[in-house]
Amino acid sequence: MKKIVILGYGIEGQDAEGYFKNQKSKIKILDQKFNKNYLKDLDKYDLVVRSPGVYPYKPELKNAKVTTPIQIFFENCPGKIIGVTGTKGKGTTATLIYEILKKAGKEVYLAGNIGKPYLELLSVISHKSYTILEMSSFQLI
Repeated sequence: MKKIVILGYGIEGQDAEGYFKNQKSKIKILDQKFNKNYLKDLDKYDLVVRSPGVYPYKPELKNAKVTTPIQIFFENCPGKIIGVTGTKGKGTTATLIYEILKKAGKEVYLAGNIGKPYLELLSVISHKSYTILEMSSFQLI
C-alpha cells in the first residue's frame, strides 16, 4: 500500500484525498493550520502531493518525491485537456470553450478553479472527452 502525504488541505488537497482513497492508499494530511512543523519527515512517504498554496521550493521538499494534483490529472486523464490560465478572463474563456464544445455535441467537462474538482472527474472522463481546466499560474509549478 502506497503511503501518500497531502500538503495543504484546501480544495485541491481535499480533491487529492478523495482520489487517493479510491486508490486504496494510506493517506496523511499535513497543513500548517494544524501543525507548524508539518514538513518534518517527508522522506518517509512514497509520494508527497503539494497543493498550490504550498511554496514549491521549500528545503524540506528537496529529497521527497513531490507531485501536484494538476500533474496527477495530466498524467492520468485519458481525454484531451484544454488549459486556460492568465491574469483576467480565465473563467469566462474556459466557460466559452466549454459551451462551444458542448454545443458541438462533444463530451466535455469544466473543471479547476471553476466547475468541478478535476481529480474527481478522472473516473468519468473517456478518451473521447474534452476537459476544460481553468487554472491559476500557481498550479503550473
